[in-house]
Amino acid sequence: ADSNLALINSILNDADVTGASVDTVKEIQDIVDAVNKIVNAADGVAGNNSPALTQEDYAKVGVNNIDTPAEVSLLNQVIDGKTKDAVDTAQELQDLANAVDAVIRTAQGGTPAVTEEQLKLLDLPGVTPGNLPAIIDAIKKTPDDGTGVDTIAELKKVVSDGVVAAQTAVNTISNAAEANNATASTPAVDVYKAAGVTGVADSNLALINSILNDADVTGASVDTV
Repeated sequence: ADSNLALINSILNDADVTGASVDTVKEIQDIVDAVNKIVNAADGVAGNNSPALTQEDYAKVGVNNIDTPAEVSLLNQVIDGKTKDAVDTAQELQDLANAVDAVIRTAQGGTPAVTEEQLKLLDLPGVTPGNLPAIIDAIKKTPDDGTGVDTIAELKKVVSDGVVAAQTAVNTISNAAEANNATASTPAVDVYKAAGVTGVADSNLALINSILNDADVTGASVDTV
């Protein structure tokens, strides 16, 4: 049908789908069946993805990096919340899969960590360059098997926790400047990192904190990253 033709033909052009992958009617039908699951799920209404796609379905349509139950679960929910125009090419599907893989890899403590762009692609609100370090840290604190971020609801909660942690860190630094009560060791290096500030280390922490106590540096001077 017109609703799935563009995606089917885009998948046929994917480098991972070779002639040998579609040289029987069954193989072609498997691709069409998987595509229909994707198209039916991507109706813009979350929570009605049935039947869910399997790891094998994703492999049949040439999607790479989806090889754990946590990744399958999260990608299914991501697609379920999308509209058809967001998943009507093989590249769009792979971009979503890469973002999901990056989330699970981050939960495992792997690198590279998930990026701001990938989190936004997963429709996660409130992500900025300033709070990204705290969000990544919050994801890393979840179970290594990805079960703490394998649903959209769980991932949104973890991201929200990171956003709050980043703002709390900024407030801690701002309050220290306003009260002129910073010391050589507080706010700590980890507080600056949580706030998304780079370049702070034990070697320069005392000077930075001393500057917070300067009368010309107020809370309003340091209330953003």
